[in-house]
Amino acid sequence: MTKNYWIAFAIVLWLVLILSTIPASWAVYILQKNLSDWQVAGVSGSLWRGSAKKSQLLIDNQSFPLGELQWQLDPLGLLQLNPCISFSIYLQHQSIEIHGH
Repeated sequence: MTKNYWIAFAIVLWLVLILSTIPASWAVYILQKNLSDWQVAGVSGSLWRGSAKKSQLLIDNQSFPLGELQWQLDPLGLLQLNPCISFSIYLQHQSIEIHGH
């Protein structure tokens, strides 16, 4: 194997390690800048698997609580250009699960 192969492998490995540690709070911050009617609090986890303790939508100055939000994003799906994300929302005795490709 050539030196260029090992350099490329090291760069890809470094990028994977960096991307795997992106905090969920960064992703939520970017989303909230673009979706001002969506509010979340208590964000934890990573971009790939995270949660928010409280989430709500503001529509016509009315608040619609969504409860606890959890998500899971498949990073391998992104590499295959077939992203897959799952959302789960829990509010008291109600729950919604959304799986998308």
